[in-house]
Amino acid sequence: MVSILMPAYNTAPFIAEAIESILTQTFTDFELLIADDASTDNTFEIARVFLEKDMRIKVFKHPENLGFVGNKNFLLKQASGDYIAWQDSDDISYPERIKVQMDAITTFNVEIVATNLNRIRYVENNWIEEKKNKSSDCSYLIKEPVSNYPFMFATLLFSRKVLDASGCFNQYFNGLLGEDFYWTMKANTVFPIFYIDQILYGYRVNYNSTTNTFNERKLIMPVVLNKLFTQYKSTYTDWLEQGKYEDIRVFENQLLNDRKHMSEQYRIWSAKAVDSGDFVRAKIFLIKAFIAWPLNVKSLRTGFYYLRILSKKYLINI
Repeated sequence: MVSILMPAYNTAPFIAEAIESILTQTFTDFELLIADDASTDNTFEIARVFLEKDMRIKVFKHPENLGFVGNKNFLLKQASGDYIAWQDSDDISYPERIKVQMDAITTFNVEIVATNLNRIRYVENNWIEEKKNKSSDCSYLIKEPVSNYPFMFATLLFSRKVLDASGCFNQYFNGLLGEDFYWTMKANTVFPIFYIDQILYGYRVNYNSTTNTFNERKLIMPVVLNKLFTQYKSTYTDWLEQGKYEDIRVFENQLLNDRKHMSEQYRIWSAKAVDSGDFVRAKIFLIKAFIAWPLNVKSLRTGFYYLRILSKKYLINI
């Protein structure tokens, strides 16, 4: 049996579609565990309706918010299947996803499988699927950790053997980014990952998702993760594994005080906000980018991009 885990927080507009995408899987031997992390909308109520439709579903609600990492760890502890898969509550899985991944487990004798995906973007008041991802030309085996995986971690399906060896997500990342990369890096040290270059998952580029909720420390997480990756590749250990949290905080502060670095990160978040149609946030981040480092030429280019897209939106609406 496969335990499909769905952490949820304030995804009322999307969670029904996410659940339906699992219930229509051609692979049927699964349980779907949904954990609502004290949502302030009616996410839980929508999920609970499905309890009457399918006995394979279990729905949990936390009285207090655990954070994304805490909620995912809770679900891992509830899982009873021999295999485990993730399903974000604002994304979808295509009908063959779990079957194809389970077939790969058997065919290639591996313990972890990931897949390619489509991105679903909000364009002119509609959610549009568009394939704009960087993909490989064929399926292949990833034998050891790499700094840039060709898949998104929500597509992972893995055996209980992997969970027993790798454990839960590190709480350091709660409220930040990168818990999935760090976990996958550690798991990939022991277990090869088979990557299927087939689109079996739909990732919604939702600016209000947990991943895209702003936090200044999120801006520096890519660099922190690269540091941990470099440490682990060279010594098979890192600051987190050693419990050297003070060293991490010192490194974080160095990055947060690097005005050029922060300017570029603000600019990137501004561009993301423009792509999502959130022009208010885009403007705020762009101003922060100019304040942090006025000489960042890329910020000027992003500013022109912001004005061009905003003007286009204005012309469409008149």
